Amino acid sequence: VYPCPKGSSRHREMVTKLGGKE
Repeated sequence: VYPCPKGSSRHREMVTKLGGKE
């Protein structure tokens, strides 16, 4: 579940804080 391929590294940090599903 990524909003944009550009912010994949930034989104990954948010996902890790949320739970790290993807």
